[in-house]
Amino acid sequence: DQPIGRNSRQRTKMAVISDGKNARTHYKILSRFEGYTHLRLKLETGRTHQIRVHMAYMNHPIVGDETYAGRLRFHKGASEQLQECIRQFGRQALHAKELELIHPSTKKVVGWRSDLPYDMQSLLQILDEIEKISAKYLAIRPRVQLQNLAKAYAALKARNFVVPEDILALLISSMRHRFHEMSKEEIEEMILESVSFIKLP
Repeated sequence: DQPIGRNSRQRTKMAVISDGKNARTHYKILSRFEGYTHLRLKLETGRTHQIRVHMAYMNHPIVGDETYAGRLRFHKGASEQLQECIRQFGRQALHAKELELIHPSTKKVVGWRSDLPYDMQSLLQILDEIEKISAKYLAIRPRVQLQNLAKAYAALKARNFVVPEDILALLISSMRHRFHEMSKEEIEEMILESVSFIKLP
């Protein structure tokens, strides 16, 4: 709900300005992906470039919008497949699924519907596949990290080294999430027992 008017520096662009015309865009999140979000938007007003301006103002510009998104940037960890897909998309990832207006002659409400085009379906499919891979990786990664920390902790203790507090705190915090009734000492003992099979050089 931000007013929109002509950009004072770039007259071919619109912008959110205090003395602009009232503009309201409703949005609903359909899907969340890593670095991107699939939205359903509904216009309450019809200002020039309204959706593009409002999304850019919220720091969530439309994919492929060279005018309002600025320089093409990718989030950290974006795969080569995703980057190539975004570069090759070739247009704004914006589609009018449904349009409705009052006919100027008959004064009756008329409307049109259009299915999501193939290129946007492909983009969403790639984002979904990447999200599934990331979710599977993240589900495994914390356990692997915890196991590696536990091994390092056991190895240091076995050599009578002083264990860094941050490592111990992370291990205890991770273990307490599952074994909240155990004391720090009991968790420490369990960690050592769980990796007692490690052969030190």
